[in-house]
Amino acid sequence: MSTVAGDPASCSHLGGCLRRLAARLRTAGRANHDARDASAIPDASAIEARGGAEALDAATAAAAHELDMVGAALHARAGDLAEAIAGARRAIERATSTAPPFQSPTDLQQELDHVTSLLDSRRRRLRALLHTSTQVLQRHASTLRAVS
Repeated sequence: MSTVAGDPASCSHLGGCLRRLAARLRTAGRANHDARDASAIPDASAIEARGGAEALDAATAAAAHELDMVGAALHARAGDLAEAIAGARRAIERATSTAPPFQSPTDLQQELDHVTSLLDSRRRRLRALLHTSTQVLQRHASTLRAVS
């Protein structure tokens, strides 16, 4: 049993899925942009559509960037969780071991507190990143709704 909550494998898997989605989105966005440029006809409707297309290009690029960044952060989170779980397990094993060297309960608690504190600060950074990413995507979604 561990004193650290979390599943590093699932977190890593989700991060990988997001990064692959970002790569596919970039590829599709470039292909769409290239196809539109190749078929552009300079009439009034094409000029009006270009504004919406540029907003779509920007939103696609932003979404790909945010997905990739969040995916990378989730990979890092998976590593943090795995490291914290391993550290907590080592401390628990030392606490239950009867073989020397003995460690005082206070030292063990400080070690666990350090692991927990480090994990909490990294979780706060991840939450801030997710909050910022959500705001970026919401701004682009609003722009797309306005031009559609």
